[in-house]
Amino acid sequence: MKHQIIKDQLFKLISESENEYLLKMVHEILSKDEISGDHPIHLTEDQEKELLQSYEESLDESNLIDLEELKNKNSKWLGK
Repeated sequence: MKHQIIKDQLFKLISESENEYLLKMVHEILSKDEISGDHPIHLTEDQEKELLQSYEESLDESNLIDLEELKNKNSKWLGK
């Protein structure tokens, strides 16, 4: 797969995801990769399973929550 196709697909997945845990993990992985130039992924087996499960669940639109709905559900935690 060409780099641009991979980047486009990755960007789409990231921009559509509302899974904060998954987004933080992707951010951490990409930040370390840019700094070190290699792939220092050191996940436990459970963390890897959870990450893969989160990713798989994010592909099913019925598992996604609209941003406004998320804000409404969590408004007391967001200081509103």
